[in-house]
Amino acid sequence: MIIRPGTALGPYEVVAPLDAGGMGSVFRGRDPRLGREVAIKVLPVASMKDERRVKRFLREARAAAAVTHPNIVAIYDVGEAEVDLAAPVGAERVALRFLVEEFVEGPSLRRLLRSGRPPLGRLVEIATGIARGLGAAHEKGLIHRDLKPENVLLDARGTAKIADFGLVRFIYPDTAAPGDEAEKDDVTETLTRSGFVVGTLGYMSPEQVRGDPLGPSSDLFALGIVLYEMLAGETPFSRSAFGDPFTAILKEPTPRVLERIPGTPPRLAHVIERCLEKDAARRYPSAARVLVHLEELRRELRLDTGRAASPRASAVLPTVAAAEPTRRTARPLGGGHQLALALAGGALAVLVAFAGGWAVGRTRPAPASANPVDPRLLADSWRATRVLDGLAERCVAAALSPDGRRAALASAGDGVGAELIVAAPNSSPEAATVAAGFASIEAPAFGNASVLFVGARDGSPSGIWLARLAEAAGLLAAADGEPQPVAEGGEDPAVSPDGSLVVFVRRSAGGSQLWLASPGGAKARPLVSAPGRSLRHPVFVEGGGAVLAVDLADPAGPDAGSGILFSSPLADARLVPFGTGRAVDAGVRPAPLGDGTLIVVSWPDRSAWLLDGAGETARRLPFGAGLTHLAASADGRSVLTRTGNGPLILWRRG
Repeated sequence: MIIRPGTALGPYEVVAPLDAGGMGSVFRGRDPRLGREVAIKVLPVASMKDERRVKRFLREARAAAAVTHPNIVAIYDVGEAEVDLAAPVGAERVALRFLVEEFVEGPSLRRLLRSGRPPLGRLVEIATGIARGLGAAHEKGLIHRDLKPENVLLDARGTAKIADFGLVRFIYPDTAAPGDEAEKDDVTETLTRSGFVVGTLGYMSPEQVRGDPLGPSSDLFALGIVLYEMLAGETPFSRSAFGDPFTAILKEPTPRVLERIPGTPPRLAHVIERCLEKDAARRYPSAARVLVHLEELRRELRLDTGRAASPRASAVLPTVAAAEPTRRTARPLGGGHQLALALAGGALAVLVAFAGGWAVGRTRPAPASANPVDPRLLADSWRATRVLDGLAERCVAAALSPDGRRAALASAGDGVGAELIVAAPNSSPEAATVAAGFASIEAPAFGNASVLFVGARDGSPSGIWLARLAEAAGLLAAADGEPQPVAEGGEDPAVSPDGSLVVFVRRSAGGSQLWLASPGGAKARPLVSAPGRSLRHPVFVEGGGAVLAVDLADPAGPDAGSGILFSSPLADARLVPFGTGRAVDAGVRPAPLGDGTLIVVSWPDRSAWLLDGAGETARRLPFGAGLTHLAASADGRSVLTRTGNGPLILWRRG
């Protein structure tokens, strides 16, 4: 469409052409009444011949104009004018409809991507702006339906602005599915018409391809595609083996971003993969939830500025600088067969003062205007109650019973002499040995009147053992017979909340598997296989309805020691990313609490964090950084920690 500079469209003056495409022609214009530059979008004549569509377009344009947000291109006006257009012979008088929008002095995201992938920080800034704009519009009931790099503009300051919100299905109906059943009959072009997807199909959601009614989650699918393209330089389904783009969108598996695009921060990879879920119900419930993760990633990247960081290290939980502690090592017995738990008064006072000062200095209460803070997060709600000095040098792993009244502590052995100790640290310094004579003991886990652990003895292969407990002297637990083998070759056992199931890991050269069994080892069966993954530390979550495990990073790579959380529902045995893909210390077992929350130790600063049941929000707990041990009671009232090679400290809340 050729409109000469100086042509008047109502009160607006055309200055110069800017762009043209299926959505119409865009001109730089001027509003002489306000003395400001504007963008004038002249709509295709054919799309405005149906009066019913014109009415709906005007209604939606008014609704879009009511959304004022810095990440949405503002709509100022909708108008109609008759102008003379150049024709093969002379000129033709044509009635045009046009939109008057905010003039954005800057390129589209498409033009930016033509010059290559933007730096990671810039990419996340753009993604954050898009998510903010989507969230603001979705709150007003508007759905874009055609989000793609061409519809994201970048102003002179680099702010991302979404254009054409809510107008696509009325301006150019061939590019998007109708929004509801009532409008399907009015759309003259159907989704099966050849050519309707040109320039748009690569960004459609599965429900959009099928012609189903659309909701905000359809825009989130498109956001996932845009994020993927910013990283990879191509859309996720552009190389599909199906060949047919319709089938690719509907059936191509959700891409594993970390495999396709090495070096992607795990948190960003998780956001993309969840946005690209085929089932709309499995995507984020809102753009606001996406924004939470992108904002957290922005903070992490700012924290990493100026220091060399690996891809996983750039996606850790928000941290403060901390000295890198020495990793725990198994030390030989220093003497004595029975271990004593000594309450060191002077050491306790020093440690309480140190830990309290650390916690108060590193955590601040929320401002009065913020949401109330969970009492478990407040530094002054926790106190160090015991220092277990006698066990510090020998302890390689620890566990707390669900009520926090007992602790199981595994000591290192030098070929022989490893022990499993059960104690009641809240009420008595005494301890009882429930397993001895093993070459090694690790990974204790409480069951019903029992403790499971991984041990090796008598030259036999390592496996899972069960030591039964019997009450003696009140809370103190004593051994009830010799430990019994449960699963040869099994590792990292954990018991379900009701005590009826045990989950553990088996490894092979090609990967690892999660297994389920009864506490005594009967009825063992594989839950899920993970080729190429090194799973460890499985725990039951969701009240026992799912298993969470840590996938260890390449031990020879720069992220050795870190891991990413995955979950597997018992009823649907498959591994899915858990939460935001945050990096955790793979050497410390996650600690699920009875209320559905979860404590993890972050990587690389090794501080304790409380996650919600979905793993999507996190708050730091006041135990300091450099943790090499952490165990928590399921009731959330007791935590056992160790920092570096220091003593074991038992913390109580309240």
